[in-house]
Amino acid sequence: MRPVLFNTMFISVLAVATACWAVVGRAAEPGDVWEGQPYRIRAVLAIDAPGDLAAQLAEQLPAYLKERASTSIGIVWRLKTELATGPLRHQLLNGIDSFTAEDIAEGATDEDKRLLLSVRATPWGYELKAREFDRYVQRWGQTIRRTTRQREALPEQLFQLVEQTVAPLAQVRPDPDDPQRVVFDMRGADLPHSGADFAWTKPGDVFLPILRRTTRDAVLLPDGATAVPWTYFEVIAPPAEAAQPIGRIRSATQRPLAVRHGRTALVAIGLRADPGDSTVRLQARTTPDKPLVGYELFAQNLDEKPMRLVGLSDGAGEVEVTPGKGPIQMLFVKSDGVFLARMPIVPGAEDRIAVPLPDDDVRLRVAARLAAFREDMVDLVARRNIFMARIRQEIEEKNFDQARGLLESLDELPGPTQFNRLLDREAQLHRTNDLQVQRRIDSLFSQTRTALGKFLDPRPISELHEELRQAQQPGS
Repeated sequence: MRPVLFNTMFISVLAVATACWAVVGRAAEPGDVWEGQPYRIRAVLAIDAPGDLAAQLAEQLPAYLKERASTSIGIVWRLKTELATGPLRHQLLNGIDSFTAEDIAEGATDEDKRLLLSVRATPWGYELKAREFDRYVQRWGQTIRRTTRQREALPEQLFQLVEQTVAPLAQVRPDPDDPQRVVFDMRGADLPHSGADFAWTKPGDVFLPILRRTTRDAVLLPDGATAVPWTYFEVIAPPAEAAQPIGRIRSATQRPLAVRHGRTALVAIGLRADPGDSTVRLQARTTPDKPLVGYELFAQNLDEKPMRLVGLSDGAGEVEVTPGKGPIQMLFVKSDGVFLARMPIVPGAEDRIAVPLPDDDVRLRVAARLAAFREDMVDLVARRNIFMARIRQEIEEKNFDQARGLLESLDELPGPTQFNRLLDREAQLHRTNDLQVQRRIDSLFSQTRTALGKFLDPRPISELHEELRQAQQPGS
């Protein structure tokens, strides 16, 4: 009986252990416990160095990255580094910015991030580059560059570059205490980490919010990851009792996160880039190929009132924006005294930023035409007043023939009907497909018509005719 009992107990223990391992295995799969998921990072390293140095670096650098990731970060990162050869090595060394998602399509099922690395030896030291592609949100990060003169510092400099380039992910939910804040549930937050200085994020970091749409099987739809337009999350110092990082919403709109449908999740990825300049291109909203020239661009540090003039858009519609006091700058675009847009940007996070705006050029042309129109109207009103004053004087002096002649000349002056025809023709010639601009144009014409009705009122002329008629009556 004992062998049977032992076998039965062994099978039971084995079944329990198998079930436990199955639970652990499922917890590590995408879509289960977010805070328990590590980052599976596949790094591809290209080295350009002479002779034996290339062989030494090829042996040393991957091993150093693995060791430092283990001692400083822990199991949060599952970093694997491989050496690039052939055309891939050439592209990494000469065009790391040219990579697309199609270039790294292989390995999509066994990695969360693809990390592109290059090390080039020069007469002045070593040039290092790194760029990340995150598969979860289908997003390329900026290329980050470093230089070092010392051979001994190269491995550590490369690891620090990798650490800066790998962008953390977070699931985002509203802060119940403040509608202008969000709470970050960081991926892998429940996993132990090795380094004492390791931190998921710190105050001042910026996250890009992304709406991620999936199928019923939690598979990302084609083009299913889209950034929330003109919106960022800025990490702030959390309250002492907060367990997760807190972010403040910085957006061009009041409720940027209000639209959520079905299997759409709000996530965020950290922006990893060196502070630097960004080229802002102002372009027409309805015709993107048209640059908007001569528009004023102002910048404002967040939570401060003063604005500074950055510059006027040049012939290509472009303005260079430099970093301010904080990572996020609020930009304002103005045209002929009219504010057209307000939006936040992170200088350096993108080399070029296209800003679609209402094409205010049509409104400006209309404003110029109507200004000339009003000048003609003012001149006509002055002439009318002169005629009317002279006619009354002639009536008072009983010079009825002269008064009648002047009144006929007054009647021949252009009146509201002629001016309205001109306005109708101008309104037809100056139209736009941009509804917002068209409303402003319609408002300009409406104001001009109101002024026309006020200053070219035909009633005073009719009253003069009546005065002359009564003055000619016997006994008047």
